[in-house]
Amino acid sequence: MGELAQIMLEPAERAAPQSPPQPVDQETGNPKTGKQVIRKPAGRRSAPKITGPQSVEVHRPYGERGDFEKVTVTLPSEVRGLLLEESLRRKKDRSKDWAIAAIVREAIAAYLGPKQ
Repeated sequence: MGELAQIMLEPAERAAPQSPPQPVDQETGNPKTGKQVIRKPAGRRSAPKITGPQSVEVHRPYGERGDFEKVTVTLPSEVRGLLLEESLRRKKDRSKDWAIAAIVREAIAAYLGPKQ
């Protein structure tokens, strides 16, 4: 019956269709988007304990993910140039760890490891 009444009314008199209210996240108060979020298990999200650069395995075997996680960073072009120079130097020396990712992993482990 309500649909018939809407048809008979002039366009200006018709009620605007209402969308259902958006659910709100109780913790943050932000509206939920309905997008599915996949989180890693709690055991994998804990920060690794680094006892020293030698105790952390910074190089993984080719093709294996292991306990490594991907991270994206933005670097200044000068730093990227330094990484490329080091990568080329290692490649010329036929070092197996010449990839930029390997150099960054080594540098972070050495910098964040305990001070000697």
